[in-house]
Order: sequence, then C-alpha cells, then structure tokens
Amino acid sequence: MISRRRNAGRQIRGSILVNTAIALSLIVITLIGTELGYLFYMKRELQKATDLAALAGAKEISYAGSCPSAKTAAKLSANGTGSTDRNRNLPISFSLEDAEIECGQWDPAKTTSDHFDSAPPDQQNAIRITLNRTPATLLSFFEGNRTIQTKAVATNDPIAAFSIGTGVASLDEGAVNSLLNGLLGTGNKIKLRVIDYQGLATGQVRLLDLVSAVPNVGTVSQLLDTQISMNDFMLAMVQALGSSNAVAVQALNAIIATNVKPLNVRIGDVIKVTTPSPESAANASINVLELLTTSAQIANGSNLVNLDTAIDFGALAQAKVQLVILEQPSIAIGPAGKDSQGNWRTQAHSASVRLFLDTKIVDTSSIPGISGLLNVSLLRLPIYIEVAPGDARLSSIQCAAQKKDCRVQIEARPGLGTVCIAGVTSAMMLNRTTPINCTTLPSATITEISFLGITVLEIQAKVPVQAAIPDTGYETLTYNGVTGDSDDVQTTNSNAVGAVLSGALGNFSSASKWTLTPVVLGALPVPVGSILSPLLSYVLSILSPLFSSLDAIVVPLLNLLGVQLGYADVHLLSVTCGEAKLVY
Repeated sequence: MISRRRNAGRQIRGSILVNTAIALSLIVITLIGTELGYLFYMKRELQKATDLAALAGAKEISYAGSCPSAKTAAKLSANGTGSTDRNRNLPISFSLEDAEIECGQWDPAKTTSDHFDSAPPDQQNAIRITLNRTPATLLSFFEGNRTIQTKAVATNDPIAAFSIGTGVASLDEGAVNSLLNGLLGTGNKIKLRVIDYQGLATGQVRLLDLVSAVPNVGTVSQLLDTQISMNDFMLAMVQALGSSNAVAVQALNAIIATNVKPLNVRIGDVIKVTTPSPESAANASINVLELLTTSAQIANGSNLVNLDTAIDFGALAQAKVQLVILEQPSIAIGPAGKDSQGNWRTQAHSASVRLFLDTKIVDTSSIPGISGLLNVSLLRLPIYIEVAPGDARLSSIQCAAQKKDCRVQIEARPGLGTVCIAGVTSAMMLNRTTPINCTTLPSATITEISFLGITVLEIQAKVPVQAAIPDTGYETLTYNGVTGDSDDVQTTNSNAVGAVLSGALGNFSSASKWTLTPVVLGALPVPVGSILSPLLSYVLSILSPLFSSLDAIVVPLLNLLGVQLGYADVHLLSVTCGEAKLVY
C-alpha cells in the first residue's frame, strides 16, 4: 500500500516537470514570436515613415530653395513639430536627421541599384532617405543584430509641354482653311471662321484624356505607339475636350463632317515625350489647333510646300532645286535641364525653309553617243540648306504653390542656318528634335569619271559650313504657369534669308572647309589640292545671285500662308508640378 503511494507521488512529480517544460517552451516560443512580430511591425512603421518623408521632400525639390527646403519638409513629415505631435510618422523614440537625407537625380538609365546619384543643384529631381535604427528588445538575453534598415527614393520631376514653329503673322481664316483643305483632302469644304480657330487655339487636351478617348489604349506608352486615322484622332480630340470648350468641339465636328481622306498618323511622331517614364506626362496638356495641324502634316508624309524645278546652266550643266517651306510646330513634353550625359532632356527643332540643291557641272550622262563610252560627272554638289530654323530647349522649371508664381524658362535660338554637302536623306527634311549635324552624314560623290563602265576617278566630299546668320545665342524666354494668359506664346526672329544663303555658300570656296577622298581605279589615292577651286568659284558665281533673289520668291508665298519668315513662335502649352512619386 505504501509502495503504491510512493509510486503515485513520483508520477505526479514527473507529470509536473513535463507540464512545466511544455509551458516554458510555449512561453519562449510566444516571446520569440512576439519579438519577431514587433520587429516586423517596427520595420513596417519605419518604412512607412521613410516613404512619407521622401514623398514630402520630393514635393519640395522643384520649388525655390530646392534641397534645404526639401530636407526641412522631409524632417517635418517624419518628426513632426515634436514628440507630442500626432502628425509625426516616426515612432517617438526615433527622429530623422539631415545626414540621412540626400538630394540628387533619379534616372532609370543610371546603373545604381536605386537609379539615384548625387547631382548639381540644377539637376536635382529626387530625394533619398536611408534609416538605420535598432528598436528596443523584448528578449535581451537573446543575442543578435536587430538593426532595421529602410530606404526610399521619391522623385518629383516637374514637366512642361511646349511647341516651336514658324511664326504666324495672324490667324487668317482663309489661309488656315486652305491649309487644312489641302492637308486633309477635303477640297474646299472646310470653311471655319476666325472664332472657330480661336476656339481651337484655346482648346487644351491632356494625354490622360486622349488615353481614355482612343480605343484599346490604357497607358501613355500605348497611346504614343498607336497608329490612328486622322478621322478617329479628331473624334478622340472631341471626346477628350468634353464640355470644356464647346467652340473647339463644334469646329472639330465640322471638319469631321467634310469626309477627311484616309490618312494615318503615329501619335508618337506628333508628340515627343522625353520623360523617363511616359506615364509621368499623363497630365500634360496640348494645344488642340497645333495638335490638329501637326498631325495632319505628318499624316500626309510631306511638308507644307514642296517645289521641284530645274535650272539649266547650259548643255553640260544643270541644277535641280527642291524647296521645302515648313509651318509645322514641333511639340515636346518632358523635364527640364540636362541628363547625366550632358544632353538636353527636352528640346524641339523646326525650320522655316529647307532647300536641297543638286548641281551638276559637266555631266555627259544624257548626251547620246558619248554616255556609253565615257561618263563624266566633273562636279556634282548635293547641297542641303536649312534657313531660319528654330531650336528650343527646356532649361528650368521652378514650381510654386500657385500657378501664377511658377516660372518656366525655355531657351530659344532662331536664325541659325546649316549648310552641308553630304549624302542627304529624306529624314533630314522631317527632323523635329535636334539641329542637323552634317558631320554624321555619309560623304557625297562629287566627281566621277568612268570609261566603258569602269570607274577611273572618284572623289567623295563632305563639307559642313555654318551659315553666316547673326548668332546672338539662345534667348531665355520666361513664362508663368498659368495657361491662357498673355505670355503663353513668345517670339524670336531673324531676317535677310537670301543674303544668308549667298554668304554661307561663299564659304565653300575655302579649301580648308573641304574633306576630299579621291580614288583612282578603285584603289590609288591622288592629291587634288585646289584643283576644284576654279570650278567651285564658277558654280558659286552662278548660284549666289539665285540665292540673293530667294527673298522675292519665298516671302510672298509665306505671306499668303500667314507665315512670317525668320520668326519662331515658342508656345508653352502646360506645366505639371508637385506630383511626387516613390520610385524605390
């Protein structure tokens, strides 16, 4: 009996020990779980505070004061005004310091893991915040690194939309009706009034509204890649305008009713978006009249006026002239300043006159009985000339709490001419972003002599010459952020187009301007020196009067179209500020 009681006591004590061990294990597991949960909770809270602080700082990065004001805003978001401030986002035991906040440039092209790097003040568009904090522990007897690191990068790259085009003297209904009738193939059916064009000129549509209006499109990137008919594009403009501009809607519907000929255009060829992510340009606005005329011209695949003629200099000499006159605004949307490579991030280019002149002196290819035996093209000059171009680049955007206090600076340069002898392509006639660079073009064959089909002598040349138009450098045009007021369209100008052409071509007689590559029988180089100089002087003596009289030919034609030669209109279409976003 006593033995049974002792055994029962031992069993009870053993049972208590087991239960105690299980209970202690459960307590330890609970404590560890609580510790881990607490650390995950602190990680989430710290990351949230870091994200909000980065967004608050990025919102200020484009305003006056830049980095200092951005750091102040970030700290205010994280720390509040003190430990009792309910609006602070960091836990009371922590605070954000200046050393943990960096101002720099975010660019998806950068090779760093977060695409962020330090940058000069005028190129800063982002805030990076890095926090390393060790929260209090519940289990101090467990050793381990409990440091929590959080990082956030937020960017606020304000963007602007602008256009540059040939200056328009006045909004003449007859001239613009004729232009649209010709571009859209409507005969003489478009008969809008000045008030209709004024409505189109004041109409604004956002890219986001066009995304909603164009079928099967959900993003700005898809919009820019869309091929669309002019008829459907105008319908999309009508839907994007909605009830914001009844006059513009009525004018567009009137054009649609004229049965526009089948024309297709890629929207990205009309609107150049240079933001790192096209989606960040969703709220940028575009002028409806410029969108209509530019898309119509690009859809036609040709320029406003294209004159083909040939000037006969004798039995062996001929010059073929192709004259192109543009009144096509170039539209650009993007951020200000330069990228990390020193290139302008957003720029546009247009030209009043482009001229291609193909001159042949001593050409036997068309003489019967001789061309089969001996083919001599002694001097062929394919000359490309661009007159009174306009270049504009978005240099800075300073945002403010109110649109009227925002400042946008666009640097514009009219009146420069480009003259080159090289292998000209049709793409040069449609360039709407950067000035023509003749040095990157292939050389042109200016002299070729062949006998019985065998080339005896071939000379290639490349001659880039800067036209002698007075260059006062880029003029800085300053706009406020209000759309529809008096400073939306600003003008720069240059004059004396014909004299410019004559003076520029005079530089061709300088041997130092020529890069010649002569080849004999396909392999043997020969020195040419100044052999071609007398022929060049002869050609120039003929061409200079032709170009000097160009004003009398071109200017009246431009006046009929309501265009002022040598002027460039720079039109600020919209400014988008204060839209900060997390990018890391």
